[in-house]
Amino acid sequence: MKRFAAVDCSLAVAACAEDRYRWNLEHAWLNPHTPLARNDFEEVVRLVSYATNEPIDAINVSRQSGHPQADVLTSTTVSTHTFMVEKRGSGWYTVSKSEPEID
Repeated sequence: MKRFAAVDCSLAVAACAEDRYRWNLEHAWLNPHTPLARNDFEEVVRLVSYATNEPIDAINVSRQSGHPQADVLTSTTVSTHTFMVEKRGSGWYTVSKSEPEID
């Protein structure tokens, strides 16, 4: 019975992350001065959506290290995180994540 409960719980978490991903695709603000290809935008949103329960507020892209990088701001009414993600090869990876700032 415990095994079934664990499977149910992991399916629920995955479903929540997928719902958050779809919501973030529609609502995350992408800085218009830092263009990002649609497939890269989707991958960045998926990476961060599965890493936190917080919705994505904004994405800002730069090329500081020679690789495309993005600062991704997530927040709720009680906390805020910033994720730094970087494109290496054909994939995006989390480079750093800030500690939550609790209001």
